Amino acid sequence: MHSSIETALSDLLALTTDEQQVAWLVAYGARTSPADCTEFAEALKVKADTWRATTAIHQSLHAIHLLYTLAAITRNPLDRAVALRADGNTRLIGLGEFHAAIRLYEEAATIYEAAGLPADAANAQVGKVWALAMAEAYPEIEQLEVTLPPILEAAARWHTLANFYLNLGAVYGRMGQDARALALLDKAKDMYGRAGEAPESASFAFVDNSRAIHLRNIGAFTDSIAASETACRRLHTLQLEVEA
Repeated sequence: MHSSIETALSDLLALTTDEQQVAWLVAYGARTSPADCTEFAEALKVKADTWRATTAIHQSLHAIHLLYTLAAITRNPLDRAVALRADGNTRLIGLGEFHAAIRLYEEAATIYEAAGLPADAANAQVGKVWALAMAEAYPEIEQLEVTLPPILEAAARWHTLANFYLNLGAVYGRMGQDARALALLDKAKDMYGRAGEAPESASFAFVDNSRAIHLRNIGAFTDSIAASETACRRLHTLQLEVEA
């Protein structure tokens, strides 16, 4: 994040009323280039996602309101796509509204496709995987498994592809297909490596923790224990916790 974007975000969030924040966004949109406005929107989306992850749902929803407001001010479809992705994340993970989340992710993907940004359209669809699983729309998930990886690979979106495989692994694990889940988790590790993440990173640790569960389920107890110990060791070093 550019320092100017970080400063602007701090200035916005320091304001205490919605009216002040909306007025600030109007002024910011008038003086800022479209590219910088979209980068600012992405930074605000990170805040919305962070608040959602820490169960601060009210704050997350307010940030999403500000994202939609910014998009209305700039009239830039790409800014609206950022708001839609943030909204989808909070509707799905924070509120359990998976049908609404699917519609939001799909609208975002449509915007990116119309703008000639296929990798961004694919990225918007990654979040949809778990929502489709909640809706038991498994044929659509299998279709995404075919269509998204080549697009993300062509754009070298390794981290996004890793998250996609991680999500798919969770879905197939939920369906009791442990061997398939393990194969996808192995792909996720490979993609995190291509993205430049170190083997000691939290991403690798979370993958190993998931692998430990599926290895146990198929009776590979020695490998399961080894994967679990590796995950715990890495996360302890990072001062994070792992679910049993």
